[in-house]
Amino acid sequence: MQYRLLDCRSCLARFSERKGNPLYRAHLPEDTVASILEHITEGCGVLQMPRLVYVHPDTVSRSTRASGEHARAAHDDLVARSPETRETPDG
Repeated sequence: MQYRLLDCRSCLARFSERKGNPLYRAHLPEDTVASILEHITEGCGVLQMPRLVYVHPDTVSRSTRASGEHARAAHDDLVARSPETRETPDG
């Protein structure tokens, strides 16, 4: 599947439409990654999941790691800017 390359109007750089999300540089279809993450949330192990989703165990590890890093970054960004916090991100 082809993914669009987008052009930035201010800096003229080109980047993938998947940049900034866990699917960036992944060669898997979105439904396969969604299936991997659904199995992880249900408690399925990394060694059993490749048989269920028909992927390599390293692919499972890579997908869950990328999603976890993305979730951590999103959480840190949202919590640091939360209106309930009294401190600023600078301290």
